[in-house]
Amino acid sequence: MGFEVTFEAEGRVRVVTVTGRIEPDVYRKRTDEVAGQYPDGPLPNTLWDLTRASFGQLATRDVQELVRINREFYRTRAGGRSAFLVSEPADYGVARMVQMLAEELPRSYGVYTDREAAIEWLSEPEPDAGEPEEEP
Repeated sequence: MGFEVTFEAEGRVRVVTVTGRIEPDVYRKRTDEVAGQYPDGPLPNTLWDLTRASFGQLATRDVQELVRINREFYRTRAGGRSAFLVSEPADYGVARMVQMLAEELPRSYGVYTDREAAIEWLSEPEPDAGEPEEEP
């Protein structure tokens, strides 16, 4: 089994709609396809619409493999944000696990059940890394 991916744009946010069961070997192939579209620099902020997809019964090692694939992929594409949009509690849990394991990556991740909230977060300007944040 595999999964299908379609791309579209919603404002300045790239939307990737995934359907089917997500498996690491197929995920790597799809990631390689995306890498061919963006050979240099960061990717646009991306909403991963997983509402018609399933992490199924991924083992912890499979989740770790997804993060390892992302680590390789984003090594030369630092910056930007990715939001996972999910609808099932089990998928939310797995997406949060991916988010926590990916904290060391040079990209920000968020997990959402509301599409508008995810798009809003992705559309916010990122703080400039060169300027200190204001203290309250």
